[in-house]
Amino acid sequence: MDTEPLSLSDQIKEFILNKKQDKLKELKKKQTTLGEDKYHEALHEIEQKYEFRNWFSSAASRAKQVKLVTHAPKFTHSDSKASGYLFQSGTNSNKYISSASFEKLEVDVVGNAASQDVANLLKLKDADGSLMYEQVQANNCPALELFAESPEEYQQWLDGLKAAFAATDIVSGGLTKQLYFPIDQGYHLINPQFASSLMHELFNRVRYSKFSEEQKEARQARRKNEFTECVTIQIPKLAAQSFGGSNAQNVSQLNSKRNGEGYLISCQPPVWNTSIEIKLITEKSFWRYLSRQTYKTFNALNKYLKAKKDHPSYIEIRNTRAEMVDSIIDRFFTLSQTIQKQKSGWSHESKIPLCEQLWLDPQRIFQDKDFQKEYDKGDWKVQLASAFALWFNRELAFETTTHEYDEWRRLLKRKLQLVSDVIEVQE
Repeated sequence: MDTEPLSLSDQIKEFILNKKQDKLKELKKKQTTLGEDKYHEALHEIEQKYEFRNWFSSAASRAKQVKLVTHAPKFTHSDSKASGYLFQSGTNSNKYISSASFEKLEVDVVGNAASQDVANLLKLKDADGSLMYEQVQANNCPALELFAESPEEYQQWLDGLKAAFAATDIVSGGLTKQLYFPIDQGYHLINPQFASSLMHELFNRVRYSKFSEEQKEARQARRKNEFTECVTIQIPKLAAQSFGGSNAQNVSQLNSKRNGEGYLISCQPPVWNTSIEIKLITEKSFWRYLSRQTYKTFNALNKYLKAKKDHPSYIEIRNTRAEMVDSIIDRFFTLSQTIQKQKSGWSHESKIPLCEQLWLDPQRIFQDKDFQKEYDKGDWKVQLASAFALWFNRELAFETTTHEYDEWRRLLKRKLQLVSDVIEVQE
């Protein structure tokens, strides 16, 4: 059975009492060493310190020692004295991911570690979803008012706690990154700040994708080829970055929660890298692959030639035909280059003609001396051009003569020679 969430005032009581219990446990361990008098004296001090009104007065005076921020300076340099920044989250329509892309980000804390209990108090969440620091910032925190004896005391606490996030003089420093942006008769000094809260949101989402039970089950289902409603999340080229070394707390509170770890997602543009291995086993395998890749172009060429069959051979017609033929030859070279990148020596098991083996598996020359001798002869280029011309004529949907055959052979032979002039097979 679901329990009702605690009210903010109850959470505050629990927060302070837990702090008190921690101190009492520490004191209990020292009871024998201190002796009864000093033990009871220390016990009385703890009781006084953690009396609600006393604790709030102390917290209000110590709040200025910490800052609630979304952008923290010490990620750039651990000795930076620059001020942080608290960005008020709110969704926007910008396609770029930034702190403004999220409705609410977890606030980070920088400053004196001894006073971070004040910051933790301010980060408590009310039943309506609002955070205590937001209520304090709005000068209206009913849960805090319950503990005050007078309106003056309540206002004193509000004013003191506001020091944890109230705007102060903006401070930069020599250890922070600074950009001098020119303006009329001078410049603006821009101090880029590390988006700590955004980093924490990213960190949590990456951890979910890698280690959550839902994602583990989804990946398991995928491996077994089973249905799952959960979409598997994969983040390629993910890098990890460390901040703060052995003292992650020095950088910020959220950095400490992450043990100083942050993630970097690759922003590189995608690069096409085919992993499909093209297997050329039978004698006509290569030409079958090429036929599939040039089907649409040949279909267009056949229709064009049929439409212009009875027309005089104008320059425009010849140029259009030449463009289509060039496109088919380019496809020949593109497919060839894809196959040439495969692991060398594959043609040992293939039944394609030797001229095609020499063209499509050139790295084999470093493994097979007889193969290298045939390659160096160079006459395989003529044979390959002839095979291309025969294939080209077969793909045309009308009768051809030796004139067309010679033309296709001449075109490919010329391009093969151009390629040979600029490309040298290297081991």
